[in-house]
Amino acid sequence: MATGQAPGDLTVTERRQRIVALVRRLGFVQVRPLAHDLGVSEVTIRQDLRSLEECGALHRVRGGAAATSGSATPGTAVPSRGARADWAEPAVGTTVAAFVRSGDVLVLDHAPGIRAVAEALVSRRDLSGVVVHTESLRALAPFAGHSDRFTVVVPTGTLDATHRVVPDRETEVDADLAVLGCAGVSVEGILARTEPEAFARRRAAFAARRGIVVVPPDAFDAPGDHLVCSLDHVDACITGQALDEAVAGPLRAAGLRIFAVT
Repeated sequence: MATGQAPGDLTVTERRQRIVALVRRLGFVQVRPLAHDLGVSEVTIRQDLRSLEECGALHRVRGGAAATSGSATPGTAVPSRGARADWAEPAVGTTVAAFVRSGDVLVLDHAPGIRAVAEALVSRRDLSGVVVHTESLRALAPFAGHSDRFTVVVPTGTLDATHRVVPDRETEVDADLAVLGCAGVSVEGILARTEPEAFARRRAAFAARRGIVVVPPDAFDAPGDHLVCSLDHVDACITGQALDEAVAGPLRAAGLRIFAVT
């Protein structure tokens, strides 16, 4: 702590203000480190997070809390409608698959083009021992007949209109890489159009040590304003159009690698 005040001496209001500031800056915080840094018990931190969620200051997730929705800011990557014709899903799949190593545990969300990612993974004959967690039924077919190299895990739940299985209970996943869709990318982070969509992708992002976001041009007809996670959780952005440097420059400066696949 930068101040002369001991962490445990903070009032409830001061402690919660610090928690909110950390969530907004980092995009996600965990209960145990917060309890240690603020000099209180994990039970106290969980109570703080519950109260802060009730007033809309953050969103609780397993093991911690995430930032709530935030509006897109200047520097948001929004390709034009005309870029749709440049979107080449097989090339996107090949680019994503290049990030995967044998033995990796993956989370594939229900992003457009996710089937192409699954097909590219299967076509990589050097891969083996890969575990895939997915809620997308579109991603399943390519793995059929390849159980010697890929283990695919699908949650139990209800099928929605997007061919996604909405889990009926939370399960913990410890993954190496998450492949996420989104409705926009800004210096603040990854964006979704709705809070349920943001929550599902937030859960996937926080389950993995590395993240790749797949950004098809037609996902930008109505840019999202719900924050999924900060750029700290994403290593690369794969899109179907070369972005204007005024947009791409700040994103690269924030540490995001951008691959324009056409």
